[in-house]
Amino acid sequence: MVAQPGVTICRQFTAGIGNREWVRGTVVEAESAKIKVRIDDPGQFSHNLDGVEIQRGVMIVDTADSWIPCQ
Repeated sequence: MVAQPGVTICRQFTAGIGNREWVRGTVVEAESAKIKVRIDDPGQFSHNLDGVEIQRGVMIVDTADSWIPCQ
């Protein structure tokens, strides 16, 4: 996926046993295979990514392939 700054993207996380939910964010920076995402909707459950708690407004750096355009 080629992510452009300003694009809204989503990533699916596991919540509990067998449940999944979507986390939504906005691309802030995109550089090759890595993107910087500002979390807009962290979902209902607590999630961590590389030791960072996913919360509204948090900036995370992740692989672009882990995210898809939101529908």
